[in-house]
Amino acid sequence: MNRYITGIVIAATLSVIGFVVTSGGEDVSKSQPPVERFGEDITASEVPDSLDQNDILRHVDKNGQQYSDMQQYLPADQYDEFFIANMIHFSEGIEQLEEMASSSTNLKLSEGAAERSANARAGVAHYKQMQKDKGYPISYGDNMLYHGAMGADSAVYFAVTSLEGLSGDEYETELLAQVIEFRKNQSTIAAVGLGLTSDVDINQRLNEILDNNNAVLDVLTKEI
Repeated sequence: MNRYITGIVIAATLSVIGFVVTSGGEDVSKSQPPVERFGEDITASEVPDSLDQNDILRHVDKNGQQYSDMQQYLPADQYDEFFIANMIHFSEGIEQLEEMASSSTNLKLSEGAAERSANARAGVAHYKQMQKDKGYPISYGDNMLYHGAMGADSAVYFAVTSLEGLSGDEYETELLAQVIEFRKNQSTIAAVGLGLTSDVDINQRLNEILDNNNAVLDVLTKEI
């Protein structure tokens, strides 16, 4: 995602979270029961150790402006609501970008893209249900009451429309860049939550997002 798009995400984030100081969350024990991963059961022992920061955050720019701003200004007691709302839109964006990637001539992009798109589509439904189950206000569509994910919603729009009118190598290059940056931005939001949320379910989701994006980004960012 280009600097303009990333700037929109940051600006929208700051306008919602305000100027407050963060507080830390609690660590999650590996003895937690299994949770559903969009149709699959996983045990907490399969989730990467969130304390292994060098590994799980290898694709997160901890010195970047977005990470710094969110870490500094996002209050712990609002993170869970912010996370779920943003993941709805990020899942929508990944669904669309990966569907485009499934037809790419770049084998790094196309291999497994259709499955990743389907998983992201399941993720949209999952996070919408999580938002409802936890009693948070709707953050999408005509009934939107929570506006803390408008930056993510805008990022989806710009990521997809930036590809319109492109073709050939130009299209492939931009698509690859969008997929990489979109996943990095999603990982940044998840990474910040490792020190904020005390919700067991969300903590496991954070690790899952980081783990899944690391696997994809390891391939997409590898030099040939």
